[in-house]
Order: sequence, then C-alpha cells, then structure tokens
Amino acid sequence: MSLCTKQSAVSQHHSYQGVIVDDFNLWPYGSSRFIEDLTNRAIEHQRTFACYLNAYTYNISVADEQYRSILKSADILYPDGMSISLAAWLSSGRWIERMTGLDFSDSFFSACEERGLSLYFLGGKPGIAERAKQNILRKYPNLKIVGTHNGYFSLDGEDVERIINDINQSQVDILLIGMGSPLQEEFGYRYRNKLNSPVIWVVGALLDYYAGVEKQAPRWIGRIGLEWLFRLIQNPKGKWKRYLVGNWIFAYNIYRAIVKGRANETGNH
Repeated sequence: MSLCTKQSAVSQHHSYQGVIVDDFNLWPYGSSRFIEDLTNRAIEHQRTFACYLNAYTYNISVADEQYRSILKSADILYPDGMSISLAAWLSSGRWIERMTGLDFSDSFFSACEERGLSLYFLGGKPGIAERAKQNILRKYPNLKIVGTHNGYFSLDGEDVERIINDINQSQVDILLIGMGSPLQEEFGYRYRNKLNSPVIWVVGALLDYYAGVEKQAPRWIGRIGLEWLFRLIQNPKGKWKRYLVGNWIFAYNIYRAIVKGRANETGNH
C-alpha cells in the first residue's frame, strides 16, 4: 500500500510563476532567491512547505498519485539535480538552475545566523541530527539550532505527538526534515497544521552529509550532472537500484510526459 494513500488530493497553490514539467510548477529563480524567500517567509510567519523534485522523487510520483499530490501542494518545489533541469529545458526551452541542497546549505545557514532565525533538525538515524548540529555550529557558532530528533519512528505511532510537541515547544522558525522520500514529504504534509513552525523544508540526506555519514561529491562533478555516479561509486550496494535502474525509468517517464504534453498542446490549437 502507498505511504500516501490516506491523504486526500490537494490543489496546486504556488505564489510564483515557474517552469512546468509534467504539471509540476518548478521554482525558476535559483538558490540565492530561494534562501532569501525562505528566510523572509520565516520572519513574516508565512506558512511555507518547501520540497524538491529529482529523478527519484519524480519516479515515485509517477507510481503514487497521492505522493504526487503532496509534491504539487508544496508552496515551493525546486529542481534538485541536473536531470530535472534538463527535463525543464526539454519541456519548455528554459534552463533553470539545479539546486542540490548541499550546494547552497552553507549560504542558508549563514543567512539564518545573520537574521537570527532558529532551526530544528528532524531526521537520520539516532544521533545523526545531533552530530550534524555540532558540526554546523563549529562553522556558524551563533546559529540557533533549538532542537534535534532522529527520523526513525512510525508516522502513525504514539511518538509522533511527543515529537510534534517538542518541535512546537522549541518555537522554531524553520523545521528541516531529512527522513528520505516519501516519508519526509508525507510527515510534513500530514502534520503541517499541527506544527507551529512557519517554514517546513524537506532536505533528504542533508543531515547525513553534515554528520559525516555521506561524502559530498566535488563541486565540479555536480556541475556536470554526475553526482549520481559519485554516490553510486561510494555505495554501490545501496545505490545501484536507485541510479542504474531508476535513471532509466526516469528517462522513460519524463520522455512519455513530454510527448504527452506536446500532443495535448497540439490538440488544443
């Protein structure tokens, strides 16, 4: 059964005019504007659910309509990876910046430190979020990280209320959720109205990288779109299916969506 089958469909309600890829409205303004908008929204207490779209989450969305609806409900949906930037170009003729979280997270933490915004880390195995916090604080000693909790709990379990209470009592400005897809998106969507944090941002494996569990690909590898190959080499047993199989499935799915979109455009003229 899908992890998202209990959710009702939601409508798309973005506050920006993005680039459309298979009916997803992608953030077109890049990482600097994303950081500015996200921190402004936190300061202004504007409820915001920020997610990303990459080849892996896109493949999930093709197979799971409810998960697709959750992604489309995000207030900001940004392109995570070269594959989505390429898909946007093929769909619209417009190139948009690939926004892998690791590439701009230091700028994000610096902006939060400067603007006095507080963060809460939810995700990873026990101890990962706390280790990430300590490593980040060495670089940004005045950054307010007001709480951490691991991501190993059932979304329907009795621990959820306790975790939500802990997050709310911290009076955090921006909640970062790194539980992997589709769990992190479902948690953020399902409990967004119970969480007092103005901004919820799902961040994938970001906490694992800052904790030192995952190695970051060199920037030049990211710029040419081969981060997936670096990750595959680092962990072939754990990543082969996601990349060697998943990338081909993504290529097929996105090609089918683009052809279908162009056929619909032709039919409407």
